[in-house]
Amino acid sequence: MPLDQFAQELIGLYPGLSLLPARILVNRAWQDIRDEGLWSWLTAEDAVVAPAAVTAGTVTTTLGSPLVVGDVNATAAWTPLALANPPLAFPTLGVGRQFRVGAGQPIYNIIAYNGTNTITLDRNYTEAANVGAGQTYQIYKVYYAVPQFNGVTDFLRYFSITNVNYAYSIVGKFLSFNREQLDRMDPQRGSFGDAYILGSYKVDPTTFNPVHELWPGPTDGSTYMRIYQRRGQPMTPAGVTPVVDIPPTLSPSLLMSRAEYQTSLWAMKNVNRYPDLKGVNWFQVRKDALAQYTVELVKQRRQDMEIFKNTWILPKGQYLGFPVDAAFIQSHDVDLMFMDIG
Repeated sequence: MPLDQFAQELIGLYPGLSLLPARILVNRAWQDIRDEGLWSWLTAEDAVVAPAAVTAGTVTTTLGSPLVVGDVNATAAWTPLALANPPLAFPTLGVGRQFRVGAGQPIYNIIAYNGTNTITLDRNYTEAANVGAGQTYQIYKVYYAVPQFNGVTDFLRYFSITNVNYAYSIVGKFLSFNREQLDRMDPQRGSFGDAYILGSYKVDPTTFNPVHELWPGPTDGSTYMRIYQRRGQPMTPAGVTPVVDIPPTLSPSLLMSRAEYQTSLWAMKNVNRYPDLKGVNWFQVRKDALAQYTVELVKQRRQDMEIFKNTWILPKGQYLGFPVDAAFIQSHDVDLMFMDIG
């Protein structure tokens, strides 16, 4: 059911309401529904590549300069990566790759590459002990931007991140480390290999989207499948792409009852502007709309769980740890109960 069909229905019920505010009110109601909790139709997945580390050749660094110059062997390895996935350099945090000299030195983001022999770091180089020509280095990817859906970032949280090459998943508490925890475990980020912890890094200053760190630093060219929860996107009017509509499994009456709940407040505020709004107990209309919405929401949540069981909860204090597979469970005395919240 398109956005404008909901909007026109509201216009017919609320005198004085025009199309633009009606669209806004419908989308406010739509956001309320999306924010009610986990919905099967807001689960998505994507694949992200943790590329193999590049160490070919050597580089020349200059104290206080963001420019790093590669020798002929280094630049021969860099140039094919300029348009690769992920790219060698990108100004948005979490998209491009990272650079460091030696082991245990600070990590820099690569934000530009001149196409010949020079990369630009996101800040001036400050490692006084590793300055000049002939420096060994690593270019790899440790920071990752959150997924996009239809070109829009509406990421909410991860359910799991699975290393496809080595068949294990990052789940539970290993998806929610903060930077302080990682700094205490490995302040120099000297651990490399297969990542099994996802930690928060920081928010990109241009997009305001979160960027995460995989630890240990992945350097072997693995692919990770990320299953995540979206917050969803506003409904779009006709002619706007991409088209965003309510899912076919969701009852339109749920959205209309919430939209009436929102619109009755609009009516209360505008009763003196539009004479046709007078004489109606809009407070009672709002109360009735909320009651109908509550009944519809319970029914829709139950139906959604019947279609797609989205959430399992472990009893408090119980956690399988990492890694766990069928072989582990069959060879250990695992006393674990799953609790369905449907």
